[in-house]
Amino acid sequence: MNTASQGSGGTFGNKQYTDIVEDLIDARTGEIIPKKYSVQIPGIPNLKFDWSKIVERDGTQVATVGTHWPMSRAFNKEELDTLLLAGTCMGCHQNMTDKKLWERSVNKASSIPSSILS
Repeated sequence: MNTASQGSGGTFGNKQYTDIVEDLIDARTGEIIPKKYSVQIPGIPNLKFDWSKIVERDGTQVATVGTHWPMSRAFNKEELDTLLLAGTCMGCHQNMTDKKLWERSVNKASSIPSSILS
């Protein structure tokens, strides 16, 4: 699952403090090759944080979201924990025909809190 879609940050916009130049660039060093070039988007010097992050993994909100929608808010820790479980079942469910695996899994699954499974 894409963590950025949950408001926990990502790679988009995480270097807004640097100038953006679209020109010939050395693939190894990232250096601009021509001596004369134009900056297409000037960097914002003090924007050295991930502005796409709305909430820390522990549920601490770090940005305001959706103030134009009543009752909108960032996900809390319990909601994030539930969202981050999405897709984890496929690691085992692809082996549904392995009877011994499922016998072991049933014993372990009984220890998972029901609040996480609902």
